[in-house]
Amino acid sequence: MTYDSLVNHGDYLSPHYLAEVLPKDLKAKDGLLTRWAAFEEAERRRHADAVAEAAREGLDRDAVPPRARTPREGLRSLHGPYFAGRAALAQDAVALAEPDALAPEGWRKRYTESHLETLRALGYTDAHEQTVTVHSADRAYDIQVLHAEPGLYAVGCGWTTESDAALDPDGAGRLLHPVRTETSAPDLTDAKALTDFLFTCDTPPRHVLLLVGGVIVLADRLAWPEGRYLAADLDAALHRRDDRHGGELDTLAALFGSDSLRAPAEGGTAPLAAFLDRSGKHAVGVSTELREGLRLSVEWIANEVLDRLREPENGVAPADLDDPARLAKELSRESLRYLYRILFLLYAEASPALGILPSDYPEYEQGYGLQRLGDLVLRDLVGERSRRGFHLYESLDLLFEKVENGHRRYGTEPEDLAAEEAAREATKAEGEAAKLLAAGTITEAEYTDRIREADRTRRAAARSTGAGLRFEALRSELFAKKAVRLISDDQIENPAYEEGGTDGRRPVLDTRLRNETLHKVLRRLMLTKGRGRERGGFISYAQLGINQLGAVYEGLMSYTGFIAEEELYEVAKGGDPSNGSWMVPASRAQDYDDAVFVKRTDEETGRRERVAHPGAPSSTGWPAATARPPPPTTPRSPSPRSPSNWPSSTAWTRTAPPPRPGNSWSGRSANRPSAPERSSTRPSTRSPPSTCAAANASWAARWTPNSGRSSSRRPRRTSPSTTPTAWISTPRPWNWPRSPSGSTPCTPACGPPGSASTCGAATPSSARAARSTRPTPSRAAAG
Repeated sequence: MTYDSLVNHGDYLSPHYLAEVLPKDLKAKDGLLTRWAAFEEAERRRHADAVAEAAREGLDRDAVPPRARTPREGLRSLHGPYFAGRAALAQDAVALAEPDALAPEGWRKRYTESHLETLRALGYTDAHEQTVTVHSADRAYDIQVLHAEPGLYAVGCGWTTESDAALDPDGAGRLLHPVRTETSAPDLTDAKALTDFLFTCDTPPRHVLLLVGGVIVLADRLAWPEGRYLAADLDAALHRRDDRHGGELDTLAALFGSDSLRAPAEGGTAPLAAFLDRSGKHAVGVSTELREGLRLSVEWIANEVLDRLREPENGVAPADLDDPARLAKELSRESLRYLYRILFLLYAEASPALGILPSDYPEYEQGYGLQRLGDLVLRDLVGERSRRGFHLYESLDLLFEKVENGHRRYGTEPEDLAAEEAAREATKAEGEAAKLLAAGTITEAEYTDRIREADRTRRAAARSTGAGLRFEALRSELFAKKAVRLISDDQIENPAYEEGGTDGRRPVLDTRLRNETLHKVLRRLMLTKGRGRERGGFISYAQLGINQLGAVYEGLMSYTGFIAEEELYEVAKGGDPSNGSWMVPASRAQDYDDAVFVKRTDEETGRRERVAHPGAPSSTGWPAATARPPPPTTPRSPSPRSPSNWPSSTAWTRTAPPPRPGNSWSGRSANRPSAPERSSTRPSTRSPPSTCAAANASWAARWTPNSGRSSSRRPRRTSPSTTPTAWISTPRPWNWPRSPSGSTPCTPACGPPGSASTCGAATPSSARAARSTRPTPSRAAAG
């Protein structure tokens, strides 16, 4: 579980890992808390034996050295000393906050003693004031610290009980002992500046502990530049005194204590580094779940657009807008583009250092942030008004507009002009100081003072420009208004509108996504399901690395679509679609074993049901780049379910993998020739005539599981309808594999009436790779 005393800033650890997995890791057989419990028991016995031995020898009990304590024992015992001196330290903090007041006498000493007491309680038993020398750019700098060991420095700052104020450069974040640089660079006077400096030294530490009274901050060199760190509100935690095994104090001790930051004596990785590694691996699992969510989201968005087109206020069919093939392709592209907008902003919001979104501002979080929408989608929609409203769409649309066009852009406000003028004056003052120094008019010390004053003036003016909420204009094609014309209410004229008509049609099509659809989409993109007894939580996009996000993006790129006519069921070998799946018409579903149907758990009933698409989309895909679904084959002995006995009118659909990034979308298709042709010809390399429904219906009729057999067993040709009624998405064919048994590749998919469907897959980068990874045909492929 999580505690409000623990601040996981920028998702240093994945929130789900921190809430659900970390407590189990700490209590595991080899976990930190288990080791502490064993050590404490051994120390109690040793100390009791030592006291008994002293008593037998007639020695005073006090002569026995105290037993060693673990960080959690030290933190539990800190309650009394901390609150004994808290009032005096708080008074010192109030006095120091007054700009013209005299500093209380002895305040530095009191702060230092309080910080040292905290460090010793956390297991840094030899903590004391000392000066360390670090080197940077061929210069040596002396820095006063409270503790130093390989890979770790502890630095004393001001005093506060608010974690948000711990890094305030003008308040509690000021250093007890500022570092003079003795150069034109400004002195290091606050915790953040010193931490930045230490992490860029010639031999930087891995961690820096910042002691700020009732707050302690742990900075990790690998995460600090991204704005990710841990902080603990010791004031609140010590007040609650949750000293249960695995409780609040134990968790804080496990994250900030000496045993967590030091590698074990027997060798291995420091526990905190192991926690960070496991958190990252958890993010890899989340990315797999996210890809599945994207597949479903594409379907939901595309279906929603088609549903909106059919509503009375629009009253148009897809064929009224454009050629069905072109419209389906555009609908697929724009649905993916809309999804990628959300993905992009989720990552940008979790990474404030990118400067794309002002996510550090509370005004953004309360009024524009995606996290606010995440809090909304945690709850179920109640009532027709909530389901059919557009609050989620309008919130996203407003954020998209701000990102694209900006708000209070730098250089457009009066304070920006003042800051630019101050910067010019500071530069001018620095130049004049340099001339006076060269002429011998001023000393080196006077020159340094002038340079520092100029820099303070420049920084003060720059801080004033940061007041208020700002969006810098991204000006990206991704967020352009025309990029999602099919998902809007002001971009496409209604071809069915007649001026003065009484049918209520709008002059401009309204295809905005309703709350019901976006509620499902945002849940899939923002929330992860718990495993086993774990609770679900928000996906940490800050934890998802480039590889994981790249895999998610690659999955997005593998979709395209066409208009279809017939309702489908999804089938796969053993009912598992992970290695590829097919689709069969619902009208022929009774001809196949139940075991081959892909099933999905209904979130409302909890029952596993067939993935059917009565006016809803379908999807197939493969996670591995070289994976291919096995083609249907003829078994050695005929059976009622073998391909040779399939009804001739049944057309299995096979989705071929799309190219990897860098390959052409229009991959060739090595089509399977009939049996007589194979003896004298190589496989054809012609592609299907078209991705539209009419053309592919003919293609499907030519290539069926029995097309290599005698003409009497070939399926009848059908007259393809030219009236599109549904949208389905599938990758283009790519190197159909041969089947030694004489069967042929399955036909392109048909979709359900009035539905959108997606298929996605990863692909071999060449025909050679495809041949080398071709699976062995099996009866299970045919169900």
